[in-house]
Amino acid sequence: MFSTSKKSPTVFVGTYTESEGSTSEGMYVYRMDPASGTLTFERVVKGVVNPSFLEIPPQQGFIYAVNEVGNFARQPWGSVSAFSINSSVELNVLNAQPSHGADPCYISIEHTGRFALVANYSSGSVAMLPIRTDGQLGPATDMIQHSGSSSHPEQQTGPHAHCILPDPTNRYAVAADLGADKLLIYQMDLENGKLYKHAEVQVQPGAGPRHLTFHPNGRYAYLINELNSTLNAYRYDSNNGTFEALQTVCTLPSDFKSENLCADVTTQGKGVTKSGKKGAS
Repeated sequence: MFSTSKKSPTVFVGTYTESEGSTSEGMYVYRMDPASGTLTFERVVKGVVNPSFLEIPPQQGFIYAVNEVGNFARQPWGSVSAFSINSSVELNVLNAQPSHGADPCYISIEHTGRFALVANYSSGSVAMLPIRTDGQLGPATDMIQHSGSSSHPEQQTGPHAHCILPDPTNRYAVAADLGADKLLIYQMDLENGKLYKHAEVQVQPGAGPRHLTFHPNGRYAYLINELNSTLNAYRYDSNNGTFEALQTVCTLPSDFKSENLCADVTTQGKGVTKSGKKGAS
């Protein structure tokens, strides 16, 4: 996760602090040299449990992290933490709120910066949390439980929401559910903080949709599938919030035989970058 400073970009790195064998202490902060790409360690923000995915809102000055755990405030769910960032790139904890689902693994901020969208992996749900003017998170204003399963005997016995993000128009939010092999499209009500089911897209059985990204022109979207190492291309109709399947390609060389699990996809400029990571979870 990058800040937008052009002189010396700041890189924030989320980690798992409670994974078996982990020596991570929290969230790590680095400075990047734009000329060489060299990273220089600045500090670690300790005491943040499993900050596995991070997001910076449009208004800057704040950063948000999911805490990928299944037990927060004596309830069977994870949490989301808010931090302020000062001019010295020091982070201060503002507050934390329940994610209303177990093991939140993804957070995005809709384009006005008023709401955070969270995907809860283990419970297979998505939530919407308001962002206050001081950067703190308010209690969730909506939570939607996904349903369904698919063909993988271990990882698709139930729903597993793996990402949720706003579309380019900020009218819709799109969630990828790895367990149900679906994209679920919600209409966002930014006045009341609600998500309304709008449509869904069935993905090929056993694919395991993980992360979605939109092309900079807003007319196309790309979905990385964790379990079968494929990338789906869609034409996106922002007026109607619908997807039309265009292409599915393998992310691996034809002679690759080892285990592979895809992790992330992002667009850069006018192109698309595929990311397949051997052994990623």
